[in-house]
Amino acid sequence: MSRVIKQNRAVELQGRRAGFPSRVLADFIDVAIAFGIFVLIYSGLSILWDFFQSDTIQIKVQSPGINASGMALTALIYFTLGWASTGRTIGKQILGLRAVRRDGMPMHTGRALGRAALCVAFYPFVMWTILFSRRNAGIHDMICKTVVVYDWIPETAKRHLPPPPPQPRRSRRRRGSDPVPSSEVVA
Repeated sequence: MSRVIKQNRAVELQGRRAGFPSRVLADFIDVAIAFGIFVLIYSGLSILWDFFQSDTIQIKVQSPGINASGMALTALIYFTLGWASTGRTIGKQILGLRAVRRDGMPMHTGRALGRAALCVAFYPFVMWTILFSRRNAGIHDMICKTVVVYDWIPETAKRHLPPPPPQPRRSRRRRGSDPVPSSEVVA
């Protein structure tokens, strides 16, 4: 893979926060892929079940609740694996996006799972909040402390991210315990 970005606009966007249209398009691609994975798994299990348990092989239609639950679980696993491994799903890869922590580091599995759960459970709501955020952040980004950036070359994306918010200072002394001056210490 070449390490040179050939389009000037892409060079300008490298490492910047991704906007609403590119994020929605990447998510549309990802939902279509997750749906395809669900259909393949569902069909395969149904055929396998009929192969051993029935005289005929057919794909049975389940209730909408079972289908919705299966699709949600498939999307949850798909998003979690993509974000926890490389920060990308196939849709984000196609559009040159990456989901990372605010400091530009990759997400760990727990954070990726939480972000995926919020996205699957509240997708329309979390995506609409991006339109009203100055930082192009959805509710799921704010809760999980993540950002989605344009990232064609991973090494250069981190340079453009804003610094993480400062951590609150913690005092090393405990409340109510004043240090005893060394002259008053009895040996």
